Amino acid sequence: MPRLSALRLVVLVFAFASAGCRTTLMPTPAAVAIGSIDPFESVPDEHQHTRAPVFVASARAVSGDPDPQQFYTNTRTRDVHLGLAMVEFGDELTWDQLVDISRATERRDDPVLTVAQHEAYGLFWKTLWPPGLTFDPAWQPPAESRAAGDRFASAINEMLERSDRRTITLYVHGYNSEFTRNVVLTGEFWHYMGRDGVVVCFDWASHGGILSYAVDKANADFAVWQLRRLLEFLADSTDAEQINIIAHSAGSAVTVEALRQISLMHYDEPSATLRASYRIGRVVLAAPDMDLDTTWSARVDGSMRVVDAMTIYASRHDRALGFASRLFAGTRLGNSVGRLYNDVREAMLATDTQLVDVTRAEELKRTLLGHSYYQHNPLVSTDVMLFLETGAPGEARGLVRNTKTGFLEFPEDYEQRLPEIVRELRRRPQIAPPGD
Repeated sequence: MPRLSALRLVVLVFAFASAGCRTTLMPTPAAVAIGSIDPFESVPDEHQHTRAPVFVASARAVSGDPDPQQFYTNTRTRDVHLGLAMVEFGDELTWDQLVDISRATERRDDPVLTVAQHEAYGLFWKTLWPPGLTFDPAWQPPAESRAAGDRFASAINEMLERSDRRTITLYVHGYNSEFTRNVVLTGEFWHYMGRDGVVVCFDWASHGGILSYAVDKANADFAVWQLRRLLEFLADSTDAEQINIIAHSAGSAVTVEALRQISLMHYDEPSATLRASYRIGRVVLAAPDMDLDTTWSARVDGSMRVVDAMTIYASRHDRALGFASRLFAGTRLGNSVGRLYNDVREAMLATDTQLVDVTRAEELKRTLLGHSYYQHNPLVSTDVMLFLETGAPGEARGLVRNTKTGFLEFPEDYEQRLPEIVRELRRRPQIAPPGD
């Protein structure tokens, strides 16, 4: 690793050091704050409480500590552990109080979110390795090894059956992130998606250390196989009509490589057949910490033919990815604004690729280090919400195309136009934003 100046080390520490910090409720998305979307007006009675159920697929070792906050270590395991966690919003809040806070533009106090409960189901059979560690497509684990997976799928299907939208939203986290924070963030997504559908946290074994970037890189590489097996299982064993993915930072690389593997495994199948089989709908890559050329090579290998739509968010002000670019001596996808090769930019314009430059949104609603804007910036979180719920292209979501960079951008009057944008989206066929 190149020698770091004191300033660069400080930036790295703050950019990737999320583990161990208390997590508070994310800022209210702009569309919710102004009342254009109300995720809470149609929440069924059974979900009008201050907890969020989060299904967990964790690649970490079990600690032996029954405390749900300490249930897993940061050590990587070959196998994935399945379970169900409960995220608690605040301390002794009522449902009405939580709704008022969740709608507010400014808050006196942000509720602290914690993992209040975790129920372990057991090992995920699709990540068990066959005897001899050789290629054996006919190998099946013993019947008793399937119990945890069966329970996991059954619990998901039961919750989907009671949902208006039979959608699974899968969260894939980034570097230096621990179990509790990843689960809490996943619970927030469910909360602001109207407490409908199912959320799953794919908790790959990020090491959770400030200076463990290289360790996390190796663990992320291994997690690709684990995520692919999980996606196969969710498609085969659940009743989800659609599986959406939110991937952040290094989780984007894990996600894209898993999609590439799926495409290559089924290279001779039509794209429509592949999408119908896996049912992967909308994919968000937020501040993706991955090599730019690797992104496009995965696209050439067919990663995009596995999904219905993908939106990628990048920023000129992402200081964490600025460091990563210097470390790897190459452009990272998440800070590639203005740095694209001409052929890539032309391909984006020709195919209407949804790469979004959030720089202007960050200038209007600035976050600390410009790396977690998908959650902390109210304008960006609004666009993420509109994309996941509607699948509409960027221009229909109020963004404008910059032909010089190839990226979509937030116009200066974006927030003022939000009511109109949401009204137009509701007029589009088969679109139902939260709260409809």
